Amino acid sequence: MSSLLYGAITRRRLAAPSTASLAYASEPATQAAKSVRQAAPTAGQVQDEPGKAQGGQESLPLEQVGRWQDAVAALVPAEVLALHGVAMSYGSTTTGSGGDSVTRITYPHQMMVVYLVLMVLAAGLYLLSVKEVSGWQNWVRAAIPVGAFVAWTMIQPNTAFDAFPFGFSSFGRVMTGLFLAVGLGILANAMAKKADQT
Repeated sequence: MSSLLYGAITRRRLAAPSTASLAYASEPATQAAKSVRQAAPTAGQVQDEPGKAQGGQESLPLEQVGRWQDAVAALVPAEVLALHGVAMSYGSTTTGSGGDSVTRITYPHQMMVVYLVLMVLAAGLYLLSVKEVSGWQNWVRAAIPVGAFVAWTMIQPNTAFDAFPFGFSSFGRVMTGLFLAVGLGILANAMAKKADQT
């Protein structure tokens, strides 16, 4: 969902608390997330280090986390997902084909900068759409799309997150992203209830 739209909905909701609950993962946003999500690759395609594909015995049932990818992507501004896709198309290379393909970040340092800018943009798009940014609730709401972007890039294989040399195993990376996604869902729900009570 666009953060500008999200901010406008939140503003209307705060003005009329009796309206129906804000759908953080609306049907159109979920459909858009599904169109953005790539097909889940095999374990050999998941990268543990920048520019280096994972090799060996580790295998994750990545197709089972597809619904988590969709759910958390629905919290990310559509503009950020689109720009991320452009960055990956220009800043990465894929070798091989089918189950043997490997994606590598071509410019890891530049991709790190792009990743951080996209995080700032995710929050900024929301903050631009609200009238007041002084309240702590708006800052928390602005952090939700940022966290969702980080979680999505951890769960989704072959993203700008691969540019960072964190040394996660594919299991650790996906599970960290999933736990972050659950926490964001709880936070988004709590903020929705808070908006209803205001």
